[in-house]
Amino acid sequence: MCANILRANLLRMQVLLLALGLALSAPVAFAASVDEVKAQFAEAFTKGESTDKKAALRLAQGLGKDQDDVAFELLIKGVNDRQVHDEAVLALRARTGLQPTLLNRGSGYPGYPASDDASEWNNWLSQRKKDKETQQKLAEGEKKLKELEEDQKKADDAKNGKPATGGDKPAEGSDKPGDPATATTEPGSDKPAYEPPSDLGRLDRIVFKTGGSLVCYVLSKRVNADGVLQSVRIVHQNDGGEETLAADLIARIDEDVR
Repeated sequence: MCANILRANLLRMQVLLLALGLALSAPVAFAASVDEVKAQFAEAFTKGESTDKKAALRLAQGLGKDQDDVAFELLIKGVNDRQVHDEAVLALRARTGLQPTLLNRGSGYPGYPASDDASEWNNWLSQRKKDKETQQKLAEGEKKLKELEEDQKKADDAKNGKPATGGDKPAEGSDKPGDPATATTEPGSDKPAYEPPSDLGRLDRIVFKTGGSLVCYVLSKRVNADGVLQSVRIVHQNDGGEETLAADLIARIDEDVR
């Protein structure tokens, strides 16, 4: 019985040594930059050796999550290659976390592509890029909307005589009324910082895609040759100044609401 245990331990030791030897003999992979990965990928797919192509796919798959767009583009090139098509598809599934339905099909972005053809994966990648751009524009629009709302609130507070929030308080005694005999008035100091046009008409409401809205005066709308809205030039209430809003931020315009 002791002999059997000894033989089992020796066999287990041989397996471990074999695995260690394979690990030490394998090429060591270091984190490569995006440019290095692109260069090695192009070289591998130019030479035409399947082993080089598979190694290039592993480098692309090893790129960080912040380089998803580059990794997807490279892996999709592998999908279009007969020698490494299957490996490239598996790498894309692993990176996206998506799995096809029966017959390796899907419904398209944001789900799995309609098929595992390179053209369908390219369509998937194009839709993903458009979605990211839209989300970025919406985020920028929401930020801009908050700034506009804050500016409008400050203008309303100033009109109603409320002190502005924040900023440094005036020094003690500096807010006392001065002597009318010694007070001076600079030429033009009684004019507002912005003089709006006199023919603004009634107020309009701009509803943003983010869900917010802005009541203002619409001066003009710019459209392209096909009649598609490109931007809107507005004037804020309470002498808040003019601004041009991109059409990508606007859901609709309600005219003459007040």
